[in-house]
Amino acid sequence: MAIRISLAATLLAALALAACSDAAPAGRTAATRTGAAPAPSGVAAAQSSRLEALRTSIGHETQAYNIAIGLITDRLQAGTTPTNPELVTLWNEAQTHLDKITADLGRLNALATEVARPAVSSTAPGRAGAPTADTGRMAQGRLAAEINSEIARQNSFLAAERPRLANLGYAVRVGRLGTVRTAG
Repeated sequence: MAIRISLAATLLAALALAACSDAAPAGRTAATRTGAAPAPSGVAAAQSSRLEALRTSIGHETQAYNIAIGLITDRLQAGTTPTNPELVTLWNEAQTHLDKITADLGRLNALATEVARPAVSSTAPGRAGAPTADTGRMAQGRLAAEINSEIARQNSFLAAERPRLANLGYAVRVGRLGTVRTAG
């Protein structure tokens, strides 16, 4: 027996589940992000904070994108008319979410460039309790590695999702799931 769930009920359930999560990007929790290294100070702390803000933004956009894609797929599986206006709107929203992720990826790249620049130490050598240049370089190296890893993950995600979204666009136009047919 097939159960039909309304579009509104599906969206409400997805939003309820989204509110329960900690918005950490795929496979990462807040504890693993913050527990790996000692708290950075100064410029490194600001850069680390920007990285976390970008991760949160990307996490929210990814979640919203996945909800939109799920709703489109569910509706197509249930059957619909070609170029259904509701599905066209959802597809446009999904495209907007991918565009926002792309913009955040650009910000990540800018942050990676900033972190890669050599830092000028304002700490006088020989001061008791002052961080050493080596400690700062190690923290900067860890941050650079985290950013580069995040960039690689997001590039991979976008490379997979852009064609998927294009195929869903075709499916919305014809009113059913399927793949784009090419002449040949």
